[in-house]
Amino acid sequence: MRNFTLRVERVWKTIKYVFTFLYEWKSFSALKEGLNSFIESYNKVRPHEALGYQTPYEVYRNGYFPKKGYSKEKTEVA
Repeated sequence: MRNFTLRVERVWKTIKYVFTFLYEWKSFSALKEGLNSFIESYNKVRPHEALGYQTPYEVYRNGYFPKKGYSKEKTEVA
């Protein structure tokens, strides 16, 4: 559970950094649209080193989670 918590905290740290320091939002609707776009990109476009340079969507869709050495072993995805 601790490992999961660390990953979730890392995602929120990234979101807070991007949306606090990099952009100046003109309205709440612009912030909401930007956040939705960022999350879509984070999950489906941006490869993650911890996932063997796959996107979270690829890991979920394929049911593969990389083990040490980034080998593709079939695992259960909840």
